[in-house]
Amino acid sequence: MEEIYCFAGNPLDRASERRRDAAWIAALLGDAAARVLPLSDLRPLIRGSDTTELDWQPVAPWREAIGRGATLVFLGLGRSMRAAWRRCCPARRRRSWPKPAH
Repeated sequence: MEEIYCFAGNPLDRASERRRDAAWIAALLGDAAARVLPLSDLRPLIRGSDTTELDWQPVAPWREAIGRGATLVFLGLGRSMRAAWRRCCPARRRRSWPKPAH
């Protein structure tokens, strides 16, 4: 079966008018509601067995990696106006990633 990778119907506001505002972007990372979507080999981490969904995680478990210069891509603002980030991870076993807080 062919594997399909897409984000159809993306509900995020890409905040194009503010994306280059470094201070604003930095402040978003300090928001407790901000979320990170970890990727490995450009594939998002997913969760669930009956229904599959993207595994959006709080920023806190990723702070150490972010401090070491992890690659983050600002995806946009969610419906609740919380920031969404993509964390690019090297290919590695999932169990070595920070534990989700949910």
